[in-house]
Amino acid sequence: MKLKKVILNLLLIILIVILSYSVYNIYILYTDNKNNNELIKEVQDSAIIDNTTNETIDNNKENNILDLELDFEKLNNINTDTVAWITINNTNINYPIVQTNNNDYYLEHSFDKSKNANGWIFLNYKNNNDFSDQNTIIFGHNTNGTTMFSQLKDIYQGKLGKDFTITIYLKTKEINYKVFSVYLTEEEDNTPLSNYLTNELIKDAKDKSKVNFNIDADENDSILTLSTCYNTTDEKIILQAKKI
Repeated sequence: MKLKKVILNLLLIILIVILSYSVYNIYILYTDNKNNNELIKEVQDSAIIDNTTNETIDNNKENNILDLELDFEKLNNINTDTVAWITINNTNINYPIVQTNNNDYYLEHSFDKSKNANGWIFLNYKNNNDFSDQNTIIFGHNTNGTTMFSQLKDIYQGKLGKDFTITIYLKTKEINYKVFSVYLTEEEDNTPLSNYLTNELIKDAKDKSKVNFNIDADENDSILTLSTCYNTTDEKIILQAKKI
């Protein structure tokens, strides 16, 4: 009986520890999400000078494309790693892009470099920050909410339509891309993350796409690749677009 009581007490202690750890993690996630949401609003309010909307030729308001005027000096005052800004029409993806000398730091740091599990949107450290590579890669977390690259999951699931324009704002110009593929692959699959994609790889990406975007692409195009995790750490969403 005495041994049984000791075992029960040990089990109770283990359960309390597990519960406490779970509550702590929930609190951290809630706090990080709240802090990042506040920072997103602060950065957007500070850096966006003008925010107008260009409607598509058929005046379909669901496909509105933001046309921004940005204050990169203010962005660099907050974070000198700022290299660009990204928007995707029909989503709330509307953030500055940062780049440092590795692909780990901004997985767990926010735009102001504070520790944050939601991280930030960042350019592959191997890419040129003028987006001149044949394949330029941008990473961001799927926070299972509406921030960072979470809505890539909605694009993958076909919830937001089939016509997406990604606009990259640099200090001296803007670049537009049309999405041609979105698919799932294993987390360890780094094939789409090469600085150069062959015709075979681009055709394979189109064939695997969950959504038919009716956009042609080949190895002569400048490609933009966005990467985020899916529901687990075993898979990731790859979204690819070509420069227009």
